Amino acid sequence: METKSEKRITSQQPGEHAQPDHPDNSTREAPQIAPVSHERMSPSDRHSRSLGAPPENDPPFLIGGLSRLISQTGTEQVAQNPNIILSGVGYDALTLTVPTETAEVLLHHTEPVQEDPVSVRGFRTAQKHLCMGGECWRRWEPTSSSPVYGTQYESWEFKGTPTFDAVSRMIHHRGRPSRIDIAFDYCVPEDMYPRDCEKLISEHAERAGYGISYSGPRDTHTVYVGSRQSERMLRIYRRDIKNPLLAHEGIHLLRFELELKKKMAHAFWAHMREVGIDEAHKAAAAHVATMIGYRPLPEISEVPPLVRTQEDTEAVQMLLQFVKQNAIMLQACDIAGIDVADLAKCKNESSNHPRKIKERLSAKLQLLGNYDADRIEQTVKALM
Repeated sequence: METKSEKRITSQQPGEHAQPDHPDNSTREAPQIAPVSHERMSPSDRHSRSLGAPPENDPPFLIGGLSRLISQTGTEQVAQNPNIILSGVGYDALTLTVPTETAEVLLHHTEPVQEDPVSVRGFRTAQKHLCMGGECWRRWEPTSSSPVYGTQYESWEFKGTPTFDAVSRMIHHRGRPSRIDIAFDYCVPEDMYPRDCEKLISEHAERAGYGISYSGPRDTHTVYVGSRQSERMLRIYRRDIKNPLLAHEGIHLLRFELELKKKMAHAFWAHMREVGIDEAHKAAAAHVATMIGYRPLPEISEVPPLVRTQEDTEAVQMLLQFVKQNAIMLQACDIAGIDVADLAKCKNESSNHPRKIKERLSAKLQLLGNYDADRIEQTVKALM
């Protein structure tokens, strides 16, 4: 079993290039395997060999860490593979939903491109903005109501270089992501492709319930682990094939890109708020290890649990949205002595569809009845 590499990773962004550590020449008791001559192996088999076989409980370091080598005497040595280096870890995409007041933070640090706004799906208005490191998209004036923010919200989308600055700036502001991507980059030999990794991860991935699919040319295709519609998916591809600049400079980068959406993204964002941006890399690595049986970092933590906070409960959001939309009228009726609740009761009793009204009323009562009334009221007040 491979040992975990200590102090081997820094908080680099994808594309930055780490230097390999000095080889660890310590010896270990040889397992019951035959010596392997790398000279007689094909490039694909050689890369697969350096990754090892995943144990069930302690997944080995994926690549860029320790590799088992068999010496001429038959003893096993653990050494740094100088050809496969962990280059960087960072955030590559973020789609963030924020209440209108929080969007002011992003507006202060971005500048709209001189183009007319357009209409996009779900929003009446969208516009490209200049931001730190590149461009992003702002979408506002939603066409549907959010269970969290009503209609007073915006959606901001960052991809590539601007993502890290957006994460750093917004992590402690109110809002939550519908998508966040975390990337692990490795400097690899020119003849190492996603297909070499696919041979090693397919058995574990399928056993864990994740299908494997492909896109692109057969020899250099992108490998997808998990469904593109699911809340957790992994992409494996060569960045230098997609980026001509990297290819021109002779840099060969293999990327493992984790995409989290919806509740998975919410849980990761909440965890990142607690432990910090860099420490959250370990939780992202735990997601990857769960899917493919290998850890992309020397150290991993645990997958953040999907816990619904009081702020996220449907009862709270339903009541919060109702009060925000009708607060003035409700207060005016109260001052004027008009019993709004009695008017609502009369309206329901005079409906032409009493059965439907009864079913909907029962559903709302069941939803509200799951929580303490005073606690819901206090939470709604705190969120307004």
